[in-house]
Amino acid sequence: MIYSKNNFLFIFYVKMVILVSHYRKLGFSLQIIKFKHFNFLSVENM
Repeated sequence: MIYSKNNFLFIFYVKMVILVSHYRKLGFSLQIIKFKHFNFLSVENM
């Protein structure tokens, strides 16, 4: 029983880490897209 509970917590922790890393990658790519879009707009205005 204790082992299965620890196993469940471990799996939950791993899933959380994967989700967090995935969202960080997603946020990072979104920042890059925003930055490129902003540069494009500023060049257009010039």
